[in-house]
Amino acid sequence: MVDVLVRAIGIALIFVSLMALPVSAADNRIIVQSIGNSSGDQRLDPLSDGFSDLLVAYLSAFEELEILYRDDLHRLWQELARSRSGLASTDAIQIGQLIQANTLIKGGFVKINGSFRANVHVYDIETAQLRYSFEEISSIEDVERLASSMAQNIADRLINHGEQTTSFPVDTRPLINTHFMKGLGYYHSGLYDHAVAEFMHVIDLDPARADARKWLGMSYVAGGEHDHARIEFERFLHEFPKHEDGIFVTEALESMDR
Repeated sequence: MVDVLVRAIGIALIFVSLMALPVSAADNRIIVQSIGNSSGDQRLDPLSDGFSDLLVAYLSAFEELEILYRDDLHRLWQELARSRSGLASTDAIQIGQLIQANTLIKGGFVKINGSFRANVHVYDIETAQLRYSFEEISSIEDVERLASSMAQNIADRLINHGEQTTSFPVDTRPLINTHFMKGLGYYHSGLYDHAVAEFMHVIDLDPARADARKWLGMSYVAGGEHDHARIEFERFLHEFPKHEDGIFVTEALESMDR
């Protein structure tokens, strides 16, 4: 009974924090659910997070879109999942209505004859009706291009009502962000050596990227190189003492010392 009460209070607090978020000028507050692995091959599960992160990163480049993904939403869905047998799309719709989001993005991917086929569905939260669907095919090694293309298509519909934009939003540091997104993709695909190389590229180009330092340490941990991970985590805490991920990094260090 106490656990249920504590969980309910936790959910309520998350709702309150999300309700306080400002609504974007274009009224495009979007919930993005992880793009699920529909292939039946559990070895591809890491690609679900990797592809979802890439899609969100590209969508976030559009200033007119306000993306709600992971963090508070993820914790909220976890709490709901613990109290129910499963988490249906209607749950996300209800959450979206409560936090005044207007769009839900979800989808899945399969592997067919060596190709990566992904589909994304865009729902109107107020009516729970499907607005648009997109499907594209690429090689697994080319998921970054696929995520970029899908984000562009979604933005064209939501921002320009179907009129294609002339180009992807201008990024003042495209090379840095490309390396970072590749690193995320490699990490979630279990290719930790490749992830390390990409995050090191980011840090070489921009030493102030705290997120790259954290993910570099995580890549070392996942690859079993704890000595290197400890160096990166300690450097993170030294260079970014007030960063919001400081608690996570501290806990990661403590877990390695146990």
